[in-house]
Amino acid sequence: MALIDARWNAGIERGDPGTLALRDAGVMSRHHERVAGFAARREGIRAALVSESGRTAAAEDPAAARTHPGVAAGVPRAESAGPGGVESAPSRGTARIDDGTALADGTALADGGIETALEERLGQVLPEFAAFVLLETGEGREALRDYYRPFIEIAARHGLPLVLDTPTWRANPDWGARLGVDAPALDRANADAVALVRTLLDAEAAGPETIVNGCVGPRFDDFVAGERMTAEDAQRYHDPQIRALAEAGADRVTGVTMLDAAEAIGVVRAAVAARVPVRVSFAVGPEGVLADGSTIAEAIAAVDGATAGAAEGFLVNCAHPAEVAAGLARDAGSAALGRLTGFRLNAAHHGDEGAGDAPQAFAEAELALRALAPAARVFGGCCGTDAPHIDAMAALCVSSERAAP
Repeated sequence: MALIDARWNAGIERGDPGTLALRDAGVMSRHHERVAGFAARREGIRAALVSESGRTAAAEDPAAARTHPGVAAGVPRAESAGPGGVESAPSRGTARIDDGTALADGTALADGGIETALEERLGQVLPEFAAFVLLETGEGREALRDYYRPFIEIAARHGLPLVLDTPTWRANPDWGARLGVDAPALDRANADAVALVRTLLDAEAAGPETIVNGCVGPRFDDFVAGERMTAEDAQRYHDPQIRALAEAGADRVTGVTMLDAAEAIGVVRAAVAARVPVRVSFAVGPEGVLADGSTIAEAIAAVDGATAGAAEGFLVNCAHPAEVAAGLARDAGSAALGRLTGFRLNAAHHGDEGAGDAPQAFAEAELALRALAPAARVFGGCCGTDAPHIDAMAALCVSSERAAP
């Protein structure tokens, strides 16, 4: 809220006509009311996240999960438009994806591989593979909207809930430093990313069941044992980004492409401190194990054990479905695999520089993982996937539901 207030006050001081018009319309006062409600209701979420039994809020009080904290119907969310004014759009009551969805089993879609799609479909140049830099220009912001629009249309057409990741995988301190982006600018980028996705969902008349997921990427791309963080270091490192995403109103955050349990533990702890729901998505290699050699089940158990089960759930991303299947088979039947809530996978195997699987084959392979992870409900893409892959996934989800006895 402080970030939005600073921009708002600057616009008033400049005498910006757009900002003055919004002030006269009472937009900011209503925003303050919404954020005050958000903070109050997050207190309850924090208490539920780390309970004496170590169960999540959804497990302890299903009714509390039906509406995300802080979302008040009809109260605007503010989005910075940069110099020249403040955009605003009416907010939407955001339902949790596992409560009353179009399909009886709660299946939801996620978007695809944002960075590869921005480069390949939309011709964008992403330094250090960082999508958040596009927020700095009008052209870049429109490219981001063009990336998201097909997924909104697909979900609406098939009547499925939708999870959209913010373009913030690289918007953390070390990667920001490489790009010449300081801490205040990173805070602004994370806040702007949430606002852009939220406002687009409103403008595109998306269905009522949408999740704006704050994407938290890893500190390092490669696993070097001597450079790995402790869980305490990881919490300190990821705390600024998670707080910025939470303050901007992200429905939840997800630590994406996590290479080991320690960094994931830090992400979960930072999210609990920021009072925002959290999930963790691990990356695995060709053999289906994490970079430190842990199996998926071992990593999940380690995170849950160190955080009292505070994460809503776990995913796997940035690997081919066949690689993930091999990893899950190592611990088939493990209780920890019951904590897997979804997959966002690559079209190609590790080492394959081609286009990878065609959309239909990719969708079939990813959905087949439900046999090994029966609680998985969120299905999307990562590197090399785009709207056609998610459209094929949606069609299969709907057709399999209709064919079920």
